[in-house]
Amino acid sequence: MPRVSKAPERRREELMDAALGLCRDVGYENLLIEQVTSAIGVAKGTFYYHFGSKDALLTALVDRFGEGIFAHIQSTLPTQGAGLEQLQRLMSSAASYKAEQLDASVAVLPFLYCPDNRVLRDGLFDAWYDRTRHFLAPILARGAADDKAYLDAKVVTARFFADQLLPQAVALVPAITAGKEVLYAIDADHLG
Repeated sequence: MPRVSKAPERRREELMDAALGLCRDVGYENLLIEQVTSAIGVAKGTFYYHFGSKDALLTALVDRFGEGIFAHIQSTLPTQGAGLEQLQRLMSSAASYKAEQLDASVAVLPFLYCPDNRVLRDGLFDAWYDRTRHFLAPILARGAADDKAYLDAKVVTARFFADQLLPQAVALVPAITAGKEVLYAIDADHLG
């Protein structure tokens, strides 16, 4: 079989896509680098050119998921309407992206919530929190111009956390500890 040269960025994406599919099928813990390279027909050295280790691959997958959700939110970020309306559209956009990316969640959630990976998880969540503030602050500031809209935005945010995030977190605990089969079995209503 002749060797196929591709741009490094494209090859890196192919490795990540193959790993994501394999994580869904065999789980991250059982994933072998040889499986990833065989899936796209490249040598192990190609993997190590792009990722220093299996953990570096997972970090890249998590980063790609985070970048994807923020790019999606940025592309759908509401610029008109009341603060409350903009907040609702932003939250809806984030929820729809996460539902569309179930495979990525299945691949990374069990690893992220492993006790040994707390530093990675905390660092990612801190970065995501910082980026989220940049989306939410202007929307809440717009809503502050109208006291009622600002108050409503606070109520909607509180309701969102109580109605959406808390049930999702409770629903995901068994999935995180039991593995991908449970996560796939969770009703779509819990995911957003």
